[in-house]
Amino acid sequence: MAKLFSDYFNLKHESLIEKGIFDPIIGFDTRLFLDPHLLKKTLIPEFKESRQHILKYYTELITILTSYLKHKTDTAYNAAYERLIFREMEGIFTGYGTKGRNGSAIGPKLANRLLKRSLEILKMGIDDVRSQHTIEF
Repeated sequence: MAKLFSDYFNLKHESLIEKGIFDPIIGFDTRLFLDPHLLKKTLIPEFKESRQHILKYYTELITILTSYLKHKTDTAYNAAYERLIFREMEGIFTGYGTKGRNGSAIGPKLANRLLKRSLEILKMGIDDVRSQHTIEF
């Protein structure tokens, strides 16, 4: 059943509109993808340092994966796997899901594929998230 964002979060529709805030129909208007490239230029205070946080997160992931390649420990592999699992916040509907209106973010299946590909890339010698070999982020 279609529901306005304001209804779902118990806000006044009129207040959102007065402030120039779009009041989307959840699960219909919010099927979108967030573009991380926009984080570099954002003026939104809550997102100002987000690019640096993301780069740090994935740099640490590469360190863990590099350790795994050297030592082949389950601890390193599992730590990397856990860092690749992301859940979508319930009720926000920013992605797509096959079994409902919630997106599935990155679940176990996709995390395993990402982990496998990441290890392949590291074996090729590409290990800097900001190197010349990667897409500028």
